[in-house]
Amino acid sequence: MDYSRDLDLVNDLMLCSRCMKREGIKAREGECYICNGLMDKLDEIFELIKHAIKDYEFNTFLIGATIHPSILEREDELRSRLKIKGRRSIKNEITSTLGKMLSSSINAKVSFTDPDLIIHIDLIGRFVTINSKAIYLFGKYKKEKRGIEQRATKCINCNGIGCHQCNFKGVIDISIESILADHLIQLYNADQVKFSWIGGEDEDSLVLNKGRPFFVKIINPRKRSIDYSSIIIKRDGVTAWFVKEASKFPDKSIRFRSKFRILADAKLDTIPDIKLDSVNVTNKHKSIKKKIYQMEITPINDGLEIILEAESGLPIKRFVEGNGIEPSLSELLNTNLKCKYFDVLDVKIEEG
Repeated sequence: MDYSRDLDLVNDLMLCSRCMKREGIKAREGECYICNGLMDKLDEIFELIKHAIKDYEFNTFLIGATIHPSILEREDELRSRLKIKGRRSIKNEITSTLGKMLSSSINAKVSFTDPDLIIHIDLIGRFVTINSKAIYLFGKYKKEKRGIEQRATKCINCNGIGCHQCNFKGVIDISIESILADHLIQLYNADQVKFSWIGGEDEDSLVLNKGRPFFVKIINPRKRSIDYSSIIIKRDGVTAWFVKEASKFPDKSIRFRSKFRILADAKLDTIPDIKLDSVNVTNKHKSIKKKIYQMEITPINDGLEIILEAESGLPIKRFVEGNGIEPSLSELLNTNLKCKYFDVLDVKIEEG
């Protein structure tokens, strides 16, 4: 494009060689009306990025930038007066140049769709923020020791933020969640983890055989090259392992069935033949039907052993004792049962 009629304007504005080239004007050296010297400092900016990413493992990345509004306004003004169209903006020029510099210095590529690392450079405050794509894993855990909660209890003193009282973990007491979180945060050098549990059990319940499945989201991991199938977490009677990677947490509730071994206090001379295919569970004036797939009752010493396979969401102690369940096991046996504890023998995810 011929800008000869606007040479006086171009000369008056003083543009650097990079900005003139971007606008399609013959380049020259000197101060710059648009960037005010910013384009000549990309090597310094690149060093900030290199320092910020030094602890991260990644194969793909994307660079974004925040630029002072006055720079964008001056570029828009120039383009408007010279009627320049179809040229990349100074912001795109900066991020593209930095991306090429990073690609050539390490074994990683730019990705505009799903980068492992999003690098954002604030060119006003001259600082870099990093967002590493979360890693999702599907795993299972067994619990062979009673007295351990599934979910962590937040520290009352700091409300989960972390303080001296909770050793800066944000939680008190040992739980499945805290055991797994401690290991994964350290292993992946991550900021935190979040869990999506497929069912739960009491503090005094065991989880046996093939274990209970769960999903975990590892947030801002610095390590990505870990073979998840090699991870085995063993501590305080809890064992966890990982089956596969996932793209995200499930969008909807997962349907599953669970098999339990229940021990109840009872004194019965005979056990009637009971056929039961479902029960109604009442919660806050709402009744939900839950399927019963199997139930076997065996007298042992001064109690009963019940092997029960049921649809997810059946409250086991309430089913045994009769609180808001119709019919309950106490009602079916015509006696007052007390659930001592129950153990989880199996958890099966139902397809579809």
